[in-house]
Formats: sequence, C-alpha cells, structure tokens
Amino acid sequence: MKGTRIGNNVMRTPKEKEKILNKYFFSDKTLKQVSIENGVDLSLLKRWKKKYLESGIDGLVSQTGKHNSPVRGKYNRDKLSKKS
Repeated sequence: MKGTRIGNNVMRTPKEKEKILNKYFFSDKTLKQVSIENGVDLSLLKRWKKKYLESGIDGLVSQTGKHNSPVRGKYNRDKLSKKS
C-alpha cells in the first residue's frame, strides 16, 4: 500500500488516486474489484471517481487540514502547536 499513513488512514497523492482509478477506467475490472485489490473502501473509490470525472486530477487533491473551523483541520493544529 502506497501513500502516507495517518492513523488508520492512508493519505494518497492525486497521482496515486488517478493510478488506482485508471485500473477501473482502462480494464474490465469493476470498481469493487479495484477497491479490494488496492485496499480502498468502495464508497471512497466512488467519490474519487465522481470528483475525477467532474474536475480531473485537481478534483483528487485532499481537502484534509483545509478547514477554518477551530475544532477541525489545519486551523486547530496550528493553534495547538503554538501553545507548546
């Protein structure tokens, strides 16, 4: 499994996501088969497919850590790190 492991999640680059999706687009495999072979949840793979078809590789850029909420994402991590 490629990508960077964050807790139980694997953070994949847009290129890695595209490579996984191409296994579906350019073969006779189903999304479920690609999901199982690559260790990606089927619902996540469906979201990647939708975003890729709508926006291309730019749609596969992770939004993790881009929240302005004080209880989620980058904003909170930056504030917590300044207290240390």
